[in-house]
Amino acid sequence: MSAADVFLGRVSDRARRARRLPGAFDATTLAIAAVLIGIVVVPLARVLVRLFWVDGSLTLEPIRRTLAIPDLGKLLLDTFVLVMASALLAFVIGVALAWLNERTNARMGLLTDALPLLPFLLPPVAGAVGWTMLLSPRAGLLNSWIRDFFALFGVDMREGPWTSTPGTG
Repeated sequence: MSAADVFLGRVSDRARRARRLPGAFDATTLAIAAVLIGIVVVPLARVLVRLFWVDGSLTLEPIRRTLAIPDLGKLLLDTFVLVMASALLAFVIGVALAWLNERTNARMGLLTDALPLLPFLLPPVAGAVGWTMLLSPRAGLLNSWIRDFFALFGVDMREGPWTSTPGTG
């Protein structure tokens, strides 16, 4: 853009697009972003404030109580092992499916098209409730089927064999 263009008021399309006013789409996007930030940030800030502000004074007592849990080290180690094992398993399955999908002509249809999207469609709480319903020691659907199968061979089981509640038995 030359000085003459600026003097005469001729503006390029790129400069005109850069100066445009926000439209309805921009306002809607900003409103949705503000609502989502409010839904996430406000409760998180309240939790953090209530963590350190107890009975009208600033304190670290909740942190001290948490760090004083007798088996905290074992809990953290178990959590770390579980997370690493889950990540490794997910990585191996993902690499295998990606390799099969891209490097071979073995198309698996729904399995390779929709299965990678399942974690986005199924919230973790729903997954946890689902596994609890399937593997509940007495009322779980899978456990019920397994007990019925073993009953055919004379094995009488009142609970299990699997449980969705670790540490209970």
